[in-house]
Amino acid sequence: MQGAYFPQNDIEEAINQTGVTSNYGGCGPIAMMGVLDYFARFLGYNEIMEDPTSQEDRIELACDVLNNI
Repeated sequence: MQGAYFPQNDIEEAINQTGVTSNYGGCGPIAMMGVLDYFARFLGYNEIMEDPTSQEDRIELACDVLNNI
């Protein structure tokens, strides 16, 4: 997580948009983002994230996770 597939700046943007108090998002949400990204990217679960290569879609996924965890 927070590598080439899901850059740190996408997570930081989601943190700014959601207003969470953590400066990195928290270990649980970060882990969940990684699992969900894997499902969407490699297993074809488009309901999770339509296009894993889209920065907008990655930020939306991160916002969803941060808002619900």
